[in-house]
Amino acid sequence: MSIKTFVAAAAFAGFAPLVHADPVYTPLSPTAAGVDFSVLGLAKGAFTQYYSFNVLTKQTYHGELHTFSKVEDDVHISSIVLSNGVQSFAFTPAAALSTGTEFWKLAPVDLSAGEWHLTISGVDTVKKAAGNFQGFLHVPEPGSLALAGLAAAALVGARRRRQA
Repeated sequence: MSIKTFVAAAAFAGFAPLVHADPVYTPLSPTAAGVDFSVLGLAKGAFTQYYSFNVLTKQTYHGELHTFSKVEDDVHISSIVLSNGVQSFAFTPAAALSTGTEFWKLAPVDLSAGEWHLTISGVDTVKKAAGNFQGFLHVPEPGSLALAGLAAAALVGARRRRQA
């Protein structure tokens, strides 16, 4: 290898980190109910959206995301992942709400305290109609938790009666 080739390769290698920059996370502001997120006006082509938020104390969250557009088959989500570097949870595709939409769900999961990252990847296939998506990660309502607790207590009571 000539010296010019070696110097050119070394110079290019020195600039490689500039090409693969770390993702920029859009901070979300959690409320007592959870966090909401959306993108309006996706450009045509592949996309990855990054979000971050802090969980103050361990809590159970569940989530949903749906796409919408004026044109059928505009936005296609390929993955939605929620992680904190130690734990990782993936949303799963569910039945479409209507033609031209996708619906993704995250089953209830316990999120530990700390910073969490939500990464959404997909492709917008139509140039003339801007694609959109919106979603949420919410803490179950107190009424839902109370109902779940009541059901658990009933199961324990029924089991005790059977054993007696």
